Amino acid sequence: NTDSKKESSANVRLDLISAKNIKIVFADRATDILIRGYISNSSVSGEIFGTGIDLSVNVNMSLHQLQVYGFKFAERTAEANLQLFKTKSSVSFRKGSLRLGELLFNLDGSIDYEHKWLGLTVKGHNIDISDIVTSLPAKFSAPFKGIKPGGIVEISGVIKGEYGKANAPHFDFQYN
Repeated sequence: NTDSKKESSANVRLDLISAKNIKIVFADRATDILIRGYISNSSVSGEIFGTGIDLSVNVNMSLHQLQVYGFKFAERTAEANLQLFKTKSSVSFRKGSLRLGELLFNLDGSIDYEHKWLGLTVKGHNIDISDIVTSLPAKFSAPFKGIKPGGIVEISGVIKGEYGKANAPHFDFQYN
């Protein structure tokens, strides 16, 4: 359902756009991202300005595969609630939450497509480390071989820097 109203000559208000039952595949080799799944329900509200689009996005989906810079998550539910501003060359996350199965993360920051630059802050709440270890890339999970870690932690960190085929951003995370 789409209900849009013109508020001025340059702005268009998006009252509600919803989509259900959509199979998705997204692959970006430059950023090593692969997403395969099924969106059961999604909605978007916001406003289109001359400089970009201000959006509130809610998505519920079943992930069959999620891979980001070697981190692999398979067969789990996912939910995203994001408030963002999108321009032709960037997206800024003002407030966001991502849930991957039982893993809950808050997200803010920006991605600059033109300069291939990431600047994201991520905070994880009540993270079961046994679930995280199974998702780590091989080079990070090697020290845990033969060990079954357990426990709940709070995680905070920054993903920052250039991305693309020749570059990977810096990941700096702490836990307690």
